[in-house]
Amino acid sequence: KMRGGVLYITVLFILGSYAQRDNFVIEGNDNIVTSVVQFNEFNFGSNWRGPAQSTVYINYRYDEAATNEFGEPDQSFRYFPPGETVPIPLTFSLIPEDFLADPLVFPVVQNDPRICAGITKRAPINQICIQGDSACNGGYEYEVTVQERYDIARTNIEYIGGNPPVLVQSEVLRGTPNTLYGNLGATFQVSGSETVVINATDFQGEPRGSIEWFFRAGGTGAETQLPGSLAGVTITDSGDGQSILRLIGVNAAHVGEYIAVATNEHGEDRASAFVTQGVAPFITEGSGQSGSSSFRVGANRDVNPGETITIRAEDSQSNPSSTITWSYSRSESGPYSAITSGGPYSISSSSGSGNVGTDSRLRISNVGSGQYGYYRATAVNPHGTVTSSSSLIGRSPQLNLGSGIETDGNGNIGSDYLAGIGSTVTIRAQDLTGFPTSSFRWQRFNSLGLLTDITTGGRYRITTNGANSELRITGVTPSELGTYRATASNAFGDSTGESLVGTPSGCNSGSNIVRVNNGATYESGASFDTTNANSFRIRGSDPTGVPTGTSSFQYSRTPSGPRSAVNGAYAVTATPIGAAGTIDFFNLVDGAYGYYHVTNSNQFGSAECSNLVGSQLAFRTGSGQIGQNYQVAPGSSQAITASFSDGFPYGEIVWRRPNGQIITSSTPGYTIALGNGVSQLVINSARSIDYGTYTATASNTFGSVTASSVVSETVVGMRPVIEKGNPDTNNTATGGVVRGRIGESFNVSTGDTVTIVVNDTAGREASSIRYFRSPPGSQRF
Repeated sequence: KMRGGVLYITVLFILGSYAQRDNFVIEGNDNIVTSVVQFNEFNFGSNWRGPAQSTVYINYRYDEAATNEFGEPDQSFRYFPPGETVPIPLTFSLIPEDFLADPLVFPVVQNDPRICAGITKRAPINQICIQGDSACNGGYEYEVTVQERYDIARTNIEYIGGNPPVLVQSEVLRGTPNTLYGNLGATFQVSGSETVVINATDFQGEPRGSIEWFFRAGGTGAETQLPGSLAGVTITDSGDGQSILRLIGVNAAHVGEYIAVATNEHGEDRASAFVTQGVAPFITEGSGQSGSSSFRVGANRDVNPGETITIRAEDSQSNPSSTITWSYSRSESGPYSAITSGGPYSISSSSGSGNVGTDSRLRISNVGSGQYGYYRATAVNPHGTVTSSSSLIGRSPQLNLGSGIETDGNGNIGSDYLAGIGSTVTIRAQDLTGFPTSSFRWQRFNSLGLLTDITTGGRYRITTNGANSELRITGVTPSELGTYRATASNAFGDSTGESLVGTPSGCNSGSNIVRVNNGATYESGASFDTTNANSFRIRGSDPTGVPTGTSSFQYSRTPSGPRSAVNGAYAVTATPIGAAGTIDFFNLVDGAYGYYHVTNSNQFGSAECSNLVGSQLAFRTGSGQIGQNYQVAPGSSQAITASFSDGFPYGEIVWRRPNGQIITSSTPGYTIALGNGVSQLVINSARSIDYGTYTATASNTFGSVTASSVVSETVVGMRPVIEKGNPDTNNTATGGVVRGRIGESFNVSTGDTVTIVVNDTAGREASSIRYFRSPPGSQRF
């Protein structure tokens, strides 16, 4: 306290204070306290004995007879651990109560964990708090002193190893239909004649407590010890902290509170169980998805707009009958609001026979989107309340599917998309009907035909907002072409749509032509020379189309001529197998020559390639054909024909005169007649300038062919006459040589040389002469 001058007055205060110290005396008592309760409070000077985990509060106060209000004794607190004779001081200040009227917590220097965190001053006493723990064992002596008078108050505290009892408490455990099992803390609801088994277990007392049972009828009034006079009561005590109370054939007399008291040397614990007569509500629930318009609460229902449904809440066991109310929420987690009859809702309830059980029905008429949500029932009677699981009334998803081909890269799932390389495609998936809100999944088919999930990243971006989801493909490359799938899912099912992102079919020019006879592969443009191969295959292929196009085949004899299906004529077989269809040729004949058209088609477009199947040309030979020589009398006419024995397509036949000039239909002195692969040149009236060599030339894709005929003047004369020798002439060799005419005889020796002379004495033109002989003695030549 500061009074007047600071230093002077303070010195006087100290001197005055010491002059009055002898008037302070500690007041306490010398009673011995043996406590078995968890909370212990007594005065200094008393001794205490109790369990190791007890908290002890020791009170003390001062006899303040002094009149000097500035007197302040020098006080201290210390303790002696077990077996120690030297005290351990704990320094803090204790202030007489007249200085402070309100509670105050003082700081303390703690030298031992068993001292509480502070000292509480409570008028008109001071108090020391000592907290025991599981390590405490033995006696501790504590003292408080006021020096000068050296008044000392001491308290001995002895911690005893062990713990007071603690009884297990939990909910009732339902057993067989006629027997209920449970622990203390439970309420047993009975309708009559059941057996109730109550278990009392001390799970913490050390040593385990002994257990006694008491009964309070109706839950009020005085306790009576069991078994007493209550009928049907048996008690089984295991002697190890467990006791079982059985109530057999429960009736109204058994209704009330059953109390178990567990006691050991450290204290006691009490816990109760209650038996009430009656049955709490129990709602029988449905499950899964119902296909009926009337179903139990707890089941879900996929409801079309405009339908009428009934949800049933059936409580078959409550006694007395329960009151059932209905509530609704747009979300399963709530909040739920009460439903009453009115608008689309109609509620009807009825009690069961004997006032047992309740049946309540919620009818929802002309269901619309505003009625989609979660519905639940709550049943209440004096013995309890039960709320059912929720019934979800909703709608399965239905995607808004597009159709046809989108050319601008933007549309709904279900449409196909014509995509250029580098373009952007946006596919939307919109759920028109689903409740609860659907989740979306995007997938695509890989090269193996398997579905793989798509997530945002790279060229893909997925954006979902409620019932709408969008897949955006930016900068399309061939790798992004293919089939995409969107799936909307909720509790009632799935809705799926697919879109193809593709390009038009293409065609390799002329396709690929494979020779069957030797296995070689040709890159032959648009034609195939069969001069040296009459069995081969034409194969279609689509190098660009996504999806790969389907191949079809047609035939025409000329490039622009009428077409027909390839049907196996001329040993030709067409096999359309996607974009690798084939036409097989076996033992090719002239009638199969022509143009074979391969068309690859998909939904985005088609492409056509044509293949010419033919061979090199060859002129026919024989009488009247080019290649023969002709004698023509002056003024006479002569026809020369050029036709093809092989080759396709037929080329134009060009005629040339002996002087090299091309003959046309307007060339004087000549006539040209044309047919299919045939050309006939007629020399109308032979003149000297018309004699000489004529040529015919024809060309096609595979090469050219040339043939010639010589036209000469015919000479007028007589037939030949052989000049014969005399048959009687016998020519004899001289010097080994003999000469004579035909018809004469020759006498020769082996080794001689014979010359036989033959002359045509009449022919105008030189004759051609042939010679014949016959063997000796034979007339056959």
